[in-house]
Amino acid sequence: MEQAFTPMVIDVHTHIVPPQLVERARRDASELYPDVSVSTADNGRTLIAMPRPSDLGPSRPIFPGLLDVDGCVSRMDGQGVDAAITGIWPDLVGSTLPIEQAVNWVRAVNDSLLEAAAEHRELLPLAAGHLESPDPYGDLKLLKEQGFLGVQIATRTADKELDDPALGEFWEAAAEVRLPVFVHPHFYNGDPRLADGLAYGLANSVGRAHDTGVAISRVLLKGIPLRYPDLPIIIAHGGGSVPYLLGRLKDVHRLHPETADPVAGFEKLHFDSVVFEEAAFEYLLRMAGDEHILLGTDHPFPNGDPLAKVLVDKVLADQVEARDRVNGGNARRVFVLDR
Repeated sequence: MEQAFTPMVIDVHTHIVPPQLVERARRDASELYPDVSVSTADNGRTLIAMPRPSDLGPSRPIFPGLLDVDGCVSRMDGQGVDAAITGIWPDLVGSTLPIEQAVNWVRAVNDSLLEAAAEHRELLPLAAGHLESPDPYGDLKLLKEQGFLGVQIATRTADKELDDPALGEFWEAAAEVRLPVFVHPHFYNGDPRLADGLAYGLANSVGRAHDTGVAISRVLLKGIPLRYPDLPIIIAHGGGSVPYLLGRLKDVHRLHPETADPVAGFEKLHFDSVVFEEAAFEYLLRMAGDEHILLGTDHPFPNGDPLAKVLVDKVLADQVEARDRVNGGNARRVFVLDR
């Protein structure tokens, strides 16, 4: 009797900080990226500090789980995951560095990610993207040739939003190379009520969703997904606040018809499943459709969801094809994993 085929389960939202990057930072910071410093924080954790807007407070020490690349792989069995698409911790994506230093820093990050992935075949690398690269096409073409599945970007640079005309070359290059873009919040819009260390961790739970909402609303009203319909754009944390605010964005378009249609743009986007609640996941399914949602856990953070596959399997228990798409089929298609 022929054995039934079980589709591969792919977690599209995980992070690591390869120890190789810490070594590179210690060795090369003074020469290649002098605004980056490596030290040991009061709690004993490694601290890689780089410029941040003053309203965001100081750089944060690296969460120990990020350095545990072996642990990123070993946890998969218990969570029912076969492979993980992994990128750098967003704090270290380098979007706030001066452009010349950012070129060198992003290269160090991506070389380290490739080395970590070479040691663990279950890890599929997602490159750190340089939004203000002097040669975005050349950079992204090289990343694809090196084997990166896509590129992770922050929700803005230190002084530019994703819809800024100055970043237009990045979007055009990503579409031409056809390198999927994973948008992950980096900031929380500087609201002092959400400052790190205060307000019960709302910087993560509320702030990141708000930051994503602002960034992607601007992307939609600018018309970027419509301008590049074949470019996969994946939004972290279930799209933040965007799915819930889509009706209000539609009204913005009614009042300001010079903007792009946000509903049409929304239909082009993809989202991870990191929403925790069944009702929230059901709403995301209703708004985006099962062909546009990809399983994600946000491993290894305490506010990630180790039960993400359990939630997907429960909500889609009676919809086998939809469940298989969310758990892995969509990731294989979006990131062209069958090639």
